[in-house]
Amino acid sequence: MQFLYDLVLKKYRLIAVFLLLIVGFFVMQIPNFQLDASSDSLVLEGDENLRYYQSIKQNYGSDDYLVISYQVENNLLDAAQLTHLSGLKKDLQAITQVRSVTSILDVPLFRSPPLSLIELAGKSISIDKGNAELKLAAQEFKTSPLYANNLVSPDGKTTAVLVTLKSNQQFQQRRSERNKMRFQRANNQLSEEQIKRLKVLENQVLKDATLQSKIQAETIAQIRSTIDKYRDKASLFLGGVPMITTDIISYINSDLIVFSLAVIGLMTLILALIFKGIRWVLMPIGISISAALMMTGILAFLGWKVTVISSNFFSLLLVMTLSVTIHGAPAT
Repeated sequence: MQFLYDLVLKKYRLIAVFLLLIVGFFVMQIPNFQLDASSDSLVLEGDENLRYYQSIKQNYGSDDYLVISYQVENNLLDAAQLTHLSGLKKDLQAITQVRSVTSILDVPLFRSPPLSLIELAGKSISIDKGNAELKLAAQEFKTSPLYANNLVSPDGKTTAVLVTLKSNQQFQQRRSERNKMRFQRANNQLSEEQIKRLKVLENQVLKDATLQSKIQAETIAQIRSTIDKYRDKASLFLGGVPMITTDIISYINSDLIVFSLAVIGLMTLILALIFKGIRWVLMPIGISISAALMMTGILAFLGWKVTVISSNFFSLLLVMTLSVTIHGAPAT
C-alpha cells in the first residue's frame, strides 16, 4: 500500500495523464448510454404475472397500438369534419411503421340502413364507402353495444382513432424463445449447450430491443407531428402503451440531467460555504463528476441498460464519491 502511495506521489503527472485517458475513453461511450422501461426491467425474471401477460399477448395479439382521441365542438359526422378526419387517417397511414388505422370512417355499420342477416353476408356499409346514411350512423354510434362508449362518446362529439403499429416478428419470436428458455432454466431443465444458447439469445434480444425502442421513438415523433397539423378543427390527444414507454424514457433522461446538475450545484454551494476556498471546492467536485461520468461510460460500454428504478444512480454516485473524497482524505 505504501508503495502505491509513493508511486502516485512521485509519478503524479504520469498517473494523472493515465487517469485522464481512462476517463476520456469511457466519457466517449456516454452517447451509447440507454434506459430500459420495458416490462422485463420492472419485474422479476420468471414472474408468474408476467408469464401470464405474455401468454395473453401470444394468444390474442400484441398491444403495440396507439389511440388518438378526436374531439369536435359541433357535429362529428359533418361533411367537413369527416373530410378532416379522412385526411388525418391518410397521413397516419403514410407513416412507415403504421400497419393500419381504424376510425368511424371504416368500421362496418349494421343499422345505417338496417340490414337483414342475408344482406349482411354480401353487403358492407361504412362511411368511407359512401353507402351509409349519416343520420342513422350517428344514432348507431350512440346506441350500438359495439360502438357506444367504445368508439364514440355518448354526446357524439368524441371518437377514437386506433393506430396499429407494425411488429418485428423476428424480435417477437426471439423474445418468446428467450422467455421459454428462462423458465426452463429456473426449473433446471437446460443443458450446458442450451444455457450457452440462452446467453447468446439474451444478448441478441437486448440489441433488438434497443433498435425497436429507437424505431418506436421515431414513429411516435412522426405521429405527433402529423397530429399537430390537424388541430385546427379538432382537439387531439395521443395515448397508448408505446407512447407511455417512450415518454417515460424521455422524461427520465431529462430528469437525470436536471437532477444531476441540481445536485452538483448544491454540493458546490455547500463546499464553498464550509471550506471557503476554490481549491477545496473544485477538487472534490471534479473527482465526483469524473467518477460518475466514468461509471456512466462503463455501463454504456458494456451495453448494460439502466432501468427506470435505478435511473438516479448518477446523483447517488456524486454524493457517495464526494463523501469518500472528503472524509477519506488524509488530514493535512
